[in-house]
Amino acid sequence: MVNLLYTELIKLKRAKMFMVSMLGAVSAPIMIFLALLKNLLTIPVSRVSLIVSKLILLFLWITVLTLIMWLLTLILRLIGQFEGLTSALVLQSLKQCVVGGTLLFLLCTPTMLITFLFKSYVPTIIFTT
Repeated sequence: MVNLLYTELIKLKRAKMFMVSMLGAVSAPIMIFLALLKNLLTIPVSRVSLIVSKLILLFLWITVLTLIMWLLTLILRLIGQFEGLTSALVLQSLKQCVVGGTLLFLLCTPTMLITFLFKSYVPTIIFTT
């Protein structure tokens, strides 16, 4: 069974199917966002305030999902009764999750900037790969 899985992974590596799948997965949300942005710009709100509100919502969403992930990890640690679970370790892991969420938000903004600067989807797809 392991040999069959290994063979399939080698075939995928040669066919470059993984890279094509990743490009498709990245490009679809960007295209939907741009189409949504065109529809939203018909509402009498300035472009800057719309983008700032989207960025604030994105940061809040990333923070909430990061904290939910941290809380579920903590609950699983408590259920598993792992050794060495101290309050210092819990606070350190919380700090790492918050920093990771903030860095994830900061990585989203250059992609959005490139999308706004260029009117084509090609530079954005190239940047995200």
